[in-house]
Amino acid sequence: MKKILSLLFATASLSTGFTQTATLSKGKQIIIVTSLDQNIDMGMQMTTKSTSTNKVAVISVDSKNYTVSNTVDKFLFNGNMMGKEIKYDSEKKEDRDSEEGKQFGALVGKTDTVLIDIATGVAADNKKKSTSEVTEAENPMAGMMGGMSEGNAAIAGSIIFKIPAPIKKGNTWKDSTDIKGMKANTTFVIEEITNGVATVTSKGTVKGTATMEAQGNSMDMTMDTKTDGKIWVDIKTNLVKKRTNVADISGSIEVGGQSMPFTSKTTTESTYQ
Repeated sequence: MKKILSLLFATASLSTGFTQTATLSKGKQIIIVTSLDQNIDMGMQMTTKSTSTNKVAVISVDSKNYTVSNTVDKFLFNGNMMGKEIKYDSEKKEDRDSEEGKQFGALVGKTDTVLIDIATGVAADNKKKSTSEVTEAENPMAGMMGGMSEGNAAIAGSIIFKIPAPIKKGNTWKDSTDIKGMKANTTFVIEEITNGVATVTSKGTVKGTATMEAQGNSMDMTMDTKTDGKIWVDIKTNLVKKRTNVADISGSIEVGGQSMPFTSKTTTESTYQ
């Protein structure tokens, strides 16, 4: 279940756009507030609503990379995972001391170091994560937490977005990305430019099949995703001000000769300060 949920979270945010060079200097700090609403139907309903606050700071800049730190500062969660109601507020002591709170606590307050390639804009974690932080077990939150942890590089990298020339209303371009056997194709259009801020719409698809191993069994997960988003970006600095994205996923999981269909819808909104 962890691997399935983790891949769903990764796929939902896959077509957020490519990132490239931006005007960043050592000491620059950016606060990212992200709200996420997800509904998954895999024969049983799983719903989650969360709000996370990330602090991204530029540690250093060299000829090849921006080195940035990314810290999960606050986290609010309300969900129904496999019939279990779960609520969590990282600022409430009683929640931090609960069973679920101790598991969420592995992520809240944690700082990861991320490298953003100046030439390509590709963001990658600068160190390996401990596999003991989130256990497989029967924990229905494991997949979601795994997805959050794996997305740290993407969160940090999302602070910048470069629009290819010519930067004018109506400019259109395409981008392709591969992740875990999934192929994403996205079309971007500059909808408008107001006071130096461009509004870029994105529409795309993510399709493919990923093979996973879980508890000694091999599973093939096939997904067909449609995405619809917007990015507000400062055309002088390439720094993002806001992102929204809706991902509608349908697919099936093949395991032991049995096929299980599923659907998922994820709505995400991030603001950058």
